[in-house]
Amino acid sequence: MMLQKEDLKHIFRTFENKPVCIKLLDCPLMSFLPESEAGIITLAKQMNLAVSDVRDKVEDLRDINPAIGMRGAR
Repeated sequence: MMLQKEDLKHIFRTFENKPVCIKLLDCPLMSFLPESEAGIITLAKQMNLAVSDVRDKVEDLRDINPAIGMRGAR
């Protein structure tokens, strides 16, 4: 966090009074979801949840198009 803060300060100083657009990159949510049935089962056990509930939630959160999916339309 501190490194990023210093980078932003440097950018703003360099561009002085000119407008600057900073795009923050975030991973698609689906990057953190289990991809296999074994992964879903493991996650369900770790969270003490029903496998079917976790499977349903994973499907609900999976992005069809990660560029405009659960993170919001651009």
